[in-house]
Amino acid sequence: GSIMGWFPDWMSALYWLVWGIAFIFVMALVFFFFSFIANIFSSPFNSLLSVKVEEHLTSSAPVSQVTIWQVVPRAVGREISKLLYVLPRLTLLVLITIVPGVNIVSPLLWLMFGAWMMTLQYADYGADNNDVSFRALKERLQRRRFQAVLFGMPAYLLLTIPGVNLVLMPIGVAGGTRFWVEQLKH
Repeated sequence: GSIMGWFPDWMSALYWLVWGIAFIFVMALVFFFFSFIANIFSSPFNSLLSVKVEEHLTSSAPVSQVTIWQVVPRAVGREISKLLYVLPRLTLLVLITIVPGVNIVSPLLWLMFGAWMMTLQYADYGADNNDVSFRALKERLQRRRFQAVLFGMPAYLLLTIPGVNLVLMPIGVAGGTRFWVEQLKH
């Protein structure tokens, strides 16, 4: 039969625990992979939306040295930077989630991390339109951690509601651009 035939009966619970953890990890990876792909395809449109929102808020368009031919490669590069930022933190959260005792703080950490990532994702469009690097954006957000988490929390929670999550991206881009203009630009 199966590999479980090699182990004592009392280890069957461990089998289901490992499968559960693996399932959660794979689902998180699938979610982030599809989000990554969606963000790459929508990035040029989101950048344009962000420019228009910033122009509306400040009465002037952001000044960028990026040409139309650089938009897609730059967007892909920024999305890869975000992915490289997320993966080690995601792995650490999964490990915290599976360690007994420590995992009691796991739900709060997931909530805070999700809120932080929503702010990072949506404020990045305003930063990118103003030629601010991803690293500089992270530094600015770290100086305003509390405001960043407060901005990202509703977006993260709305992401879990079917239907609402489909219209969240343009609303998030507009809100992230406003957050950029009001909290991070200067």
